[in-house]
Amino acid sequence: MKKNNTIDPFTPLDKYEEDLMQSIEHDEWASVADKKKEINRYTQLFRNESGKDKRITIRVASTDLQDIKAKASSNSMPYQTLINILLHQYAKGRIDINL
Repeated sequence: MKKNNTIDPFTPLDKYEEDLMQSIEHDEWASVADKKKEINRYTQLFRNESGKDKRITIRVASTDLQDIKAKASSNSMPYQTLINILLHQYAKGRIDINL
């Protein structure tokens, strides 16, 4: 039997989602004039800075992968590109993760 992966819209928000909602409500986000141009610019920056010479395999929770794919799709990019951008920015110290 196939598992149903629909998200319950009545599930309480987690801390990250609450913070995101607050930042949106406080107008901390700005629209990009030419979204496709920005995506191409960041994709090109990533390609210029990375050799892409190693392949890795990781296990990811299906719900996390579903969320990543949705975010990538809303930005008109492949989900692998989004993951690569996130890994690259973390490795270069441009984003920080509290562990």
